Amino acid sequence: MNSKFNLKIALFFLAAFLISGINSAAAENNPETLNKIINEIKSTNAETSYILNETESAVKSIEAESKTSPITLDLEGEGLTGNIEGKRYQLKDAEISKTIKLGGAQGLINKKAEMEKLIKKLEAEYACEAKYYEINSNILKYVKTLYSQKNLIENLKIAKSSMDAVAKRYEVSLASKMDLKQIKIDNELQAVNASANQKNAEMEYALLLNNSGETFKNIIDGMKSKTDLLEITQEIRLLVSNILLKPENTDYAFQTALKRRSDYKAAQYEIELYQTVSKIESRSQSPELKIGFFRSVNDLSEIERGFKLGLSIPIYDYQKSELSKQAMLLKSGFNPLLLKDQNIYLQYIKNKINIEIIEKVTAHNILREKAIKFADTLIPEAAEVFKMSQTAYIEGVISFTEYQAAKKNYFEIYETFINSLFDYYVALLELRRAEGFKCSENDFLNNIYEFKVL
Repeated sequence: MNSKFNLKIALFFLAAFLISGINSAAAENNPETLNKIINEIKSTNAETSYILNETESAVKSIEAESKTSPITLDLEGEGLTGNIEGKRYQLKDAEISKTIKLGGAQGLINKKAEMEKLIKKLEAEYACEAKYYEINSNILKYVKTLYSQKNLIENLKIAKSSMDAVAKRYEVSLASKMDLKQIKIDNELQAVNASANQKNAEMEYALLLNNSGETFKNIIDGMKSKTDLLEITQEIRLLVSNILLKPENTDYAFQTALKRRSDYKAAQYEIELYQTVSKIESRSQSPELKIGFFRSVNDLSEIERGFKLGLSIPIYDYQKSELSKQAMLLKSGFNPLLLKDQNIYLQYIKNKINIEIIEKVTAHNILREKAIKFADTLIPEAAEVFKMSQTAYIEGVISFTEYQAAKKNYFEIYETFINSLFDYYVALLELRRAEGFKCSENDFLNNIYEFKVL
């Protein structure tokens, strides 16, 4: 049989040796490619640019609204008409003053502004990180397609070699006409699959480059070039070496999420903001102190100068204050659950995060186990069966149909192996997002993007 069969089988056996007893190698912390991708998204993606610009605008508006009452200058004069000798206009009164809220109201207003700015920034961070994760997930899927395409091309070469071998056997009456037709069908099928996968890769490539810059394009093109250069054993080592050493623990993942997730931090600040807004409205009828300097002209045209001090003490109206407080809280756009009970609201946020963590951890652990099963057992066994069937067919022990079944199983196992590994990495990426890690902190992504064989 053609030597290309032996080469690929030998590579698989070498791969099986390399991946026995899988360990997750410590990744070198060099996230250059990943950071380039994220920086490119920040600068060229319309959605993230809009989020960041809107957040900056909102923060400036909040700062402007929280400023203390300005120093005011009041001027008053009089003008005369008719045939008058001398000055027609005269400045009568001038006053410069400032009003100061007593009772700590201004401090609460400043605190409210700080809470609002923090919440806006955390919400923007959460939205932008979701976009970074989404695009990197799409990049992973594109790299998976590149691996699949490479495998399909190899399979197409093997199918052609098989067809040539069967044609020679047919010439010397060692293979039937049905065998020859069957191998031609298999060859055409491999060609159709490779063509369809190529078109899918082109579509994913176009979607990735939509609304992105030249740097991003160069990175994606570089990934394709590096994929073409990798040998099969290197592919397996690269993909398997980034699998986590052990399954993720749900409780640990949940506690990590509570410490890291920006949406949970925003919810905590929202509760603090709610409490601050309530205090502000309750002190809206606090006394106000007005201090200033004045200059005026009395009826005798004498100029008077002096210091002015005033105190305004509003009469407290409990009912009006409560209604104003409720109106202000509703206007602030707080979650209805928060208006009802702060503890219930925070528990609601925790429950949402916990449900997400359970889903992501479960999916990650299942796909991790599947990927390891393929790498440790199924790939070596499929290679061994294929080798045995190849020898048996050459020696005439098994039929061509049996040989074809073993070969087809071999192809399908490897293709499923590639899919299962990338499904695992997408699940790992989603788990890391759910745990609150920034996209730039995923070193395993950088290893895959830079094709580091660990």
